[in-house]
Amino acid sequence: ERLLGISPRRIGLSATLGDYELAKEWLAGGSDRPVGVIDEGRTRRVRIALEHYQVADDEPKEEPEDAPDVAQEGPLPHILSMYGRTRRGKSLIFVNSRSEAEDIGAGLRELAERDGQADIYFVQHGSISKEYRLDAEEAMREEARPACTVATVTLELGIDLGQLERVLQFGAPHSVSSFVQRLGRTGRRGEPGDMSLYSVEDPPAASASALERMPWLLLKTIAMVQLYVEEKWVEPIEPPRLPFSLLYHQTMSVLMQHGELLPADLADLVLTLPPFREVGRDRYKRLLTHLLEIDHLQWTERRRLLIGLAGEKVVNDWHFLATFADSVEYDVIAGSEHVGTLMSPPPVDTVFRLAGRTWRVKDVDMKKHSILVQRTRGKARTTWTGGGGGVHIRVMERIRQLLDEELEPGYLNEPAVERLREARDLAREVELSQRQILPGSDGTSHLVPWLGSSGFAALLLGLKARLGEEKATARSAPFYMSVRAPYGELLEVLQKPLTKDEIRSQLTGRSVPLEGKFDEYLPEELLLEAFVEDGIDVEEVERSRKVSASYGSH
Repeated sequence: ERLLGISPRRIGLSATLGDYELAKEWLAGGSDRPVGVIDEGRTRRVRIALEHYQVADDEPKEEPEDAPDVAQEGPLPHILSMYGRTRRGKSLIFVNSRSEAEDIGAGLRELAERDGQADIYFVQHGSISKEYRLDAEEAMREEARPACTVATVTLELGIDLGQLERVLQFGAPHSVSSFVQRLGRTGRRGEPGDMSLYSVEDPPAASASALERMPWLLLKTIAMVQLYVEEKWVEPIEPPRLPFSLLYHQTMSVLMQHGELLPADLADLVLTLPPFREVGRDRYKRLLTHLLEIDHLQWTERRRLLIGLAGEKVVNDWHFLATFADSVEYDVIAGSEHVGTLMSPPPVDTVFRLAGRTWRVKDVDMKKHSILVQRTRGKARTTWTGGGGGVHIRVMERIRQLLDEELEPGYLNEPAVERLREARDLAREVELSQRQILPGSDGTSHLVPWLGSSGFAALLLGLKARLGEEKATARSAPFYMSVRAPYGELLEVLQKPLTKDEIRSQLTGRSVPLEGKFDEYLPEELLLEAFVEDGIDVEEVERSRKVSASYGSH
């Protein structure tokens, strides 16, 4: 635009827009040109099925040494179901982690070998070599050849795999947008979309509390499907206010183009770009000062800025050209033991399951992509399946509505219907719709705030700031948290407005979970500011607090 002196026409395409006004504002990008929306508004036929299974895991129990072996014999029921659906035609199975991809791929291959059938199964994720990935893509495109690929988000969009008959989703989708994107991979050329969703959980222990027995991921999956089926709703995409990773990228790109620039001229070229309108010159000066300190920039004799030796190693790598991060997994480490990997880091103090054991997050090292954990007693009822963005508050509101209504969607199999009924009975038993604070044991209260992931994280940090670091724990984010405080004290704390200053003070000196591609080159103080502005939602907490029927209605 600057080179040509004109404002060129911009065209944006999307299958999953949630808010057209936000998209129009973004596409205009500060130009004077009006933005029109072309929406054919066609209805689309889809076939959706949701199967629910309770499968006992192999977690060691505290039992006598001579206790009988009750391990699962034979193939798991959901693997058998997937096998039956994928033997013919072309299929994609989406999973939420690389370990799930490997486990399901191995299970399907074992069944094919057992039946003397051809091995048509491939596994696709970021750790697979290029040669194996190309083999999978070629098999999927070859007509008249049955093929099935088990994949993480790597195959959600962008790669042409030919005509797919069906898509299978193992575990709750990350978002409604992700669900719609994956559903959209099938049903082309006039055929209806075909998607089967699989919800698998451990049988709840008889001694577990009502909230621990609640099938949160099943409810989340149903809520997401209903939001799309009923309203065609998907999450609105809101551009970040402080996109510092992108700011680094554009700063280095402009210097690559011009060679060297006065700081004021560099600021004029970069900060006038629409994504950086809220950054301001003070923050930009702090960024440039930091980049000089780490040798990504350096001064010339004429007091101009140019790319430093450390910065040249970054910008001269072709990976620099893309602004989005490669798929990254976080190593889960307990002492000297490597437990496994997660797609995204849970908040500190989250209790989650991995490798058949229960862990509490002690610290997260964003630069080393590691999660430091400690073995804990008991059993988390929900495995952390972060990644792909958090849960929107509308999904949580639809879960709450789902527990209140009598709707039993026709795409649920009988075990899913039964589990939904059990969840409603549990919700009525503890009056979950009327009160958000439930009594626990030993002076602990359970809080169900019905917030999205960003609001939940803000409230958790606020409670830690007010009550003490160890007092508030995310038991199953963003569904509920445990607070070591009696009902009256917790109610009093919740009724005070939450502020961003409280969050900043709580996080000062700690790593924050940002995942921008170039975050490792940014100063901690700016990462903290970005997290407070874009990573959590204090305003959502306050809106919910004001419109809520009151935490203390019971």
